[in-house]
Parts: sequence; C-alpha cells; structure tokens
Amino acid sequence: MRRFLISVSTVVATVVAMAFSVPAAFAMRVAPPADGPNTPTPATVVGHSQGGLAGWELALVIVAAAVLVAASVAMTISRRRHVPHPAAL
Repeated sequence: MRRFLISVSTVVATVVAMAFSVPAAFAMRVAPPADGPNTPTPATVVGHSQGGLAGWELALVIVAAAVLVAASVAMTISRRRHVPHPAAL
C-alpha cells in the first residue's frame, strides 16, 4: 500500500508541476500596434554566443550521469544478493 501511495503522490506532483509550467511555455509577446506616432524601432541584436554546453560542462554532466547509473546498478545488485541473517529467520 505504501508503494502505491508513493506512486500516486509522484504522479500528482508531476501533474501539478506541469499544470503550472504549461502556461509559461505557451506565453508569447504581443507587439504593440505599429500605427501610432510612438512606434518603437526594432532592436538590433548581436549574437556573440551560439549557446550550448562548453566542453567541461558536457564532461561534468556525462561523469555525473555515469556515477548515478553506477550507484543504481550497485544498489540493485546489492539488494538482490542480500542474504537474511540467520537470527531473522
């Protein structure tokens, strides 16, 4: 029953998080009408950066993911090999 409640609470938390983030994802800027005397001129944007991850950041992410996978595999193997103590039987 406990695992079921944890699963349900996880799904509910995910749905709530998505409900709060979806309106922001679909937000858009609406330009003011261009027929008045105070029509703003379009801004000139100079892109100095193309974005993306630097090499060291990418390496850090890969190492962190590998550590998490290794820890998950180690815990799974450890739990499957668990031998109960004779006094517990």
